[in-house]
Amino acid sequence: MSYGEAPGGSPVGAEYDAKIMHASMRIGATTLMASDALPDSYQKPQGVSICLQADNADEAESLYAALSVGGDIHMPLEKTFWAARFGAFTDKFGIKWMINCDPQERD
Repeated sequence: MSYGEAPGGSPVGAEYDAKIMHASMRIGATTLMASDALPDSYQKPQGVSICLQADNADEAESLYAALSVGGDIHMPLEKTFWAARFGAFTDKFGIKWMINCDPQERD
């Protein structure tokens, strides 16, 4: 839901109508919720990455492919000494992500 779609109209002004007020992404049994920061409180994200733990290599590949579109790849998704799959990127919105799949899921 965007701010402009809020019942009663945008609580922060028309210039913010297209920004996200409520968003949710279901990943397995987990729901990740987010929103755009209000105009006077936005700061560029830094010093943190979100790591998603995939149940298997196929899921890791699917997550990586979907979330990295339009972003910058730091490490391609591949087998490592600690994981069946691991990859890292910054998405098109500037959020840093890591996708990991435990070694017991090696294929």
